This record gives sequence, structure tokens and C-alpha cells, in this order.
Amino acid sequence: YRLAQQAFAWFQVAPLPFDPTDSREVEGVLYYRVDYPGMDSTIALRGYLKSLFSDDLVEGLLPYDGTQYIDIDGVLYGQDGGRGTDVTRGAETVQVLRDESLSRCTVRVTVEVLDPEQDGAAVGSLTYDFPYEKVGDKWIFTDFSLVR
Repeated sequence: YRLAQQAFAWFQVAPLPFDPTDSREVEGVLYYRVDYPGMDSTIALRGYLKSLFSDDLVEGLLPYDGTQYIDIDGVLYGQDGGRGTDVTRGAETVQVLRDESLSRCTVRVTVEVLDPEQDGAAVGSLTYDFPYEKVGDKWIFTDFSLVR
């Protein structure tokens, strides 16, 4: 779950780490060379994502015609930016719920709901269920989102 959460965040919260001194402009958009071990091309990034997520989720994150991450001269570059985490969400609790099937389980994540007007006090919680399934010879998430 933590690896999936981290990878999903590269697309919504903050990009993969990059070298701020190595930038290129493409069609008016500034890109920075990704500086993360093993992520040297969109093929490598796509392969890593496919080790965590279903093909549909990967295509949603990294479409073939996408512009968030691109290869420039055979090297992975990404745009700077992101939304950051949700300040109204707090601590997470993760449970793995086993299914009768040996090829599926559910990762249940419960996250605190915080009220900024009450000094960040927890005022409730939200629960998310993410199916984790064996597809072929690998285990992947077939539905996933960030909870914070």
C-alpha cells in the first residue's frame, strides 16, 4: 500500500524528485530531469506503475500522449507542481481484509478527518476500500486513490 501511495502521489501531490538545475522547455512547458533511482525513462516509470496498478489505472496516471512526464533525448523529465496533501486529513490506519478467494483481498484505509477551525482536532473518519488482486503472476491494485 505504501509503495502504491507514493507512486500515485507522483501524479497528484508532488512530482518525482528532479534536478532543478537540468531543465528543458518543450512547447512552452518547463520540464526537469527526474532524479530518482530506476526512473530514467517513461518506459521504466510505466513498468514500475504496472507492478503496482492495473493497466487502466496506469493509463489514467501516465497516458501515452500525456505531458506530465516525457522523454527528452531518451531521459525522463517531469513538470514541477502538485497540490500537496489535504490538510483536513490526518493519521491513516491500514488493514488487509482477506477474501475467501486466494486471488483477492481488500486494503482498507481509514483516515482521520480534521477540522482546521478546531486547531486540527479529529472530528471523524473516512474509510476507503482498495481491491488488491492477483492478475496473472502479480498482485496489483485494481482501484486506488489518495486518501489525503
